[in-house]
Amino acid sequence: MILAGLLTSRAIVLERSSALDALGRPTDSWSQTGLFRCQLEDQGVAETDIGQGPAISRRFLLRARWLTVKAVGLTESHRVQVGDRLLKIVGITDKLNKHQEAEIDCVQVEL
Repeated sequence: MILAGLLTSRAIVLERSSALDALGRPTDSWSQTGLFRCQLEDQGVAETDIGQGPAISRRFLLRARWLTVKAVGLTESHRVQVGDRLLKIVGITDKLNKHQEAEIDCVQVEL
């Protein structure tokens, strides 16, 4: 069970807008759909080759209560904002399959 004293960060859940532009593509706008308390843990930096050259990607691990994550309806299609960091969710796992603690693997989105 995750201790309440470790949940020091506030995470804002963002969902992509369903609005379309003139060409029928989804617009790049996000709206707030919920929030929860979490523990933010930096997992380090990795260099990856994307398009024009190397890019830096920073990984984070969020820990939160499982029932809270399910209550806000968090999925991999959402984004999470913690402080000034915008995070893309890579995966959500139930630690030890006990429905007590969720581990959310994220990558920082560069704006």
